[in-house]
Amino acid sequence: MLALAFKGKGVWNESHMDNPRINTLIDKISEEVDEDVRLGYYHELQEIFYEEGALLNVQVPYLGGITDRVINYKQPLTMLPQYKFVDIL
Repeated sequence: MLALAFKGKGVWNESHMDNPRINTLIDKISEEVDEDVRLGYYHELQEIFYEEGALLNVQVPYLGGITDRVINYKQPLTMLPQYKFVDIL
């Protein structure tokens, strides 16, 4: 997701930012297998975003309605409904 949304020439890069430091960090994050090292890269990337901006946090209201007949529905964090575990009685 980082490469799509924040890397230079990313297809969802709506800010049109093309920062070499950000591009390098995104590459390092995607390649690093050590969780602690990768977390450090995430923190560094977050600091750049905080200091240099270019990010907007847009909250989209999400409402879902189900009945007692729907079982095993889990609300995903992505806000995109997933019905693969759902059963209807």
